[in-house]
Amino acid sequence: MEQDFKKKEVELSTARRDALNAIESQKRQQEQLTDAIHKNNLYKIETEELLKQIDLADAKVREKDDDLRLARAEYDRKVKSVEERILSSINKREDRDIYELRRDFQIQLEKLTDEIKVLKEDEAYHTKKIEKLEAENKSLKLERDNNRQVKALESQVDDLKGQLYEA
Repeated sequence: MEQDFKKKEVELSTARRDALNAIESQKRQQEQLTDAIHKNNLYKIETEELLKQIDLADAKVREKDDDLRLARAEYDRKVKSVEERILSSINKREDRDIYELRRDFQIQLEKLTDEIKVLKEDEAYHTKKIEKLEAENKSLKLERDNNRQVKALESQVDDLKGQLYEA
């Protein structure tokens, strides 16, 4: 019996030791679980913080994209304005050049018209003078009084005809 008693005592002591070991093991596992939960919560907090930073960065990127689009639109508007001013300046310069050419041609036309009038007046004068001289020449030929006068008048007529053709 004593042996049974010792056996039972050993079994009891072994069971107690096993129970204590199980309790200690459970405590350690409980602590590990608590630590794991705490680490998990820290990771969640850190993840949420990182997500917030990502959202802020995305918002800044969208804001910068909007600023870039506005800057590009402003740049395009300025480029278009400069191009329009350049085209307007070119058109004005071309209009001035065309006006100057027309004015120069008008002046030249007026000069040539004036020269034509003068030449026509000269032609009319010389034509009348030729007619007068030819009439005198005829009358002199009819009279046959002076051969020299006829030759002189004929030479004047020829000179005047030459002047008329040269003019």
